[in-house]
Amino acid sequence: MSITDQPSAQERFSCAEYRTQRPYGYGTYAVNLKAVRGDGVMTTVSHYTGPPFGDPWDEITFGIAGKDTTKLEIGYVVRGVGRRDIVIDLGFDAAKEFHTYGFEAKANRIAWTVDGRVVHTAEGGLNDLPQSPGWLYLKFWNGSGQSSWLKPFKYSGRPLTAEIAWVRYEEDTSALSN
Repeated sequence: MSITDQPSAQERFSCAEYRTQRPYGYGTYAVNLKAVRGDGVMTTVSHYTGPPFGDPWDEITFGIAGKDTTKLEIGYVVRGVGRRDIVIDLGFDAAKEFHTYGFEAKANRIAWTVDGRVVHTAEGGLNDLPQSPGWLYLKFWNGSGQSSWLKPFKYSGRPLTAEIAWVRYEEDTSALSN
């Protein structure tokens, strides 16, 4: 997934985004990727639904900001109310090699993982956690303007590319009924 200097619609740069063709519900999601180091860029994975799909905004997300590729930022949104700003020290540089990032979503728990190890959990009831099936988005994008969160983006003159080796979803069969 690349950021290039080819204009797109109203944007000065083209950014990459992949989305599943249908929504998925509870289960285990994993993505094996190598992030990009660079100010103003973000490699993200989100399980999202919201107004474009006729749903309330529910989201489970994680991302690696290019300004510090040793940190994983995680969060979630429940009916439009965000719970973010959780930063996990990875103990390695996510831009140097491939690692597996993911989460397990259940009705009462979200567990984010790195290389199969749980790094953060959120627990709660039906009103506390995202409940809606969502589309899985993989994005590599740049911020615009001044931002202390990402730092300003300056195009280097060559495409920046985040690499995705694979994506996996395993349905939570305990949530199914006959």
